[in-house]
Amino acid sequence: MDRSRRFRSVIAAACVLISLLPGCGENRSDQPKAAVPSSNPAASVPEPAQARPLEFSITPRYEVALFLLDEPSDMLTAEATRVIEQVRPEASIVNDFSEQITKAEFLVELLSTEKYTVPDEKYLGYFGRGMTKDQAKAVQSSKHALILVAFSPRDESLSMVRDMEQIVARLQASTGALVYDGETHEMFTGEAWKARRIDTWDGDVPNVRQQIVLHSYPTGQLTRCVSLGMVKFGYPDVAVNEVPRSFSRSMASLVNLLCHTRVERSDDPTASTVALDIDALKHAELRELMIKSLEEKATRRASVRLARSTPEEGDPDNELVELVFDGLPDESLQVRQQAVVSALFGARDSVEMVKHNAAVEEVSRKARALCIAEKKPLIQKGLPTNHRLLVKAPFAAPDGRQEWMWVEVTEWEAERISGILMNDPYFVPNLKAGANVNVDESVIFDYLHYLPDGEVEGNTTAALLSRPKEPAKDEE
Repeated sequence: MDRSRRFRSVIAAACVLISLLPGCGENRSDQPKAAVPSSNPAASVPEPAQARPLEFSITPRYEVALFLLDEPSDMLTAEATRVIEQVRPEASIVNDFSEQITKAEFLVELLSTEKYTVPDEKYLGYFGRGMTKDQAKAVQSSKHALILVAFSPRDESLSMVRDMEQIVARLQASTGALVYDGETHEMFTGEAWKARRIDTWDGDVPNVRQQIVLHSYPTGQLTRCVSLGMVKFGYPDVAVNEVPRSFSRSMASLVNLLCHTRVERSDDPTASTVALDIDALKHAELRELMIKSLEEKATRRASVRLARSTPEEGDPDNELVELVFDGLPDESLQVRQQAVVSALFGARDSVEMVKHNAAVEEVSRKARALCIAEKKPLIQKGLPTNHRLLVKAPFAAPDGRQEWMWVEVTEWEAERISGILMNDPYFVPNLKAGANVNVDESVIFDYLHYLPDGEVEGNTTAALLSRPKEPAKDEE
């Protein structure tokens, strides 16, 4: 690892965290045409990279920049050095890091914002923690940043992280600076830094969920999720590829649990299999939060497999692994993903036996026409970030009935819709949530269009059904 004095430029392009999720079924027995599982090999999603030995060595690193809103004192770097010596007297203050880190080393430097750039206002709208628009605007005028970088042996990573956060809090209080975490690319006010980075420790155990950040961004009509910040603890960051937008939040919960478990248990960073156990978490607040969010039949335990992953542009400056989802050869990657998260966290799904009267059929016809006229062009152009489109369609059961379920739309060519099944069927065997399916637009019963501001369009038939109910949302 290159430990020379270098500072990474601030990422200016914001990855967007995608908000989520529906899922629920409805049954009736008199629809003429059914959606079908996809038989087109092109509709299948590529498998994750084959597992490679996790042979790497990660030295824990923590980089922080304090963007100063006023001209700095001539004694600022000396003050920072004194604070470091008070909080961690055994640490070395260095100009260049040692090739072999045997104890914590800190570097302090005052740089101009021409060399260490300020994130722009748009970026801070996503990743400014506790910041107002006025603060995001004011920091654009900052001329100097006080840079702190620490390395430590891995067995000292927790104390290094905690000490760095105390050091930063003291310097922020004396300068009024805005704090930028160079590993997670977030900016904090002093109050937000304290609330997220200092007050969330449980004894000697950090809430890792508050120490890292997950970026989720579109890859076509699916998404990729990647963590940033695990280098602080000497662990690789984690990526999950080809996730349906509607599964993104539950997948984020899995990644958060994985990252926290590794740090809390001091697991071997090169391990390719990690056992997860929600009940065994030592961090009481996080454990209770996760237990409270569980759905029916949650096992609370899982074993996950990791493989070496190839970083993409914008990924963290750290080693990277990806989650590998095992399953049957004919199962899609999304079926395997959903099987893990639904077993671990449980799932909320329901079935209702309903009859569609003339009023329901008329509302459905209008919904179908509107979906084809207005939503189909959106998919064909490329659905914008933080939007999701689902359609409700019938699937044929062996006994002749139709089971109506939600499908997240990933492609719409001519009259054929391709997508990911959001529900586990009750009456259709050999079909699971996450399956690639095809739907003819002529059988759309209703649609749901989730917008970035939290509004939802569609599902107009729900108000006329015997027990109106919107699909249950998957919550973290």
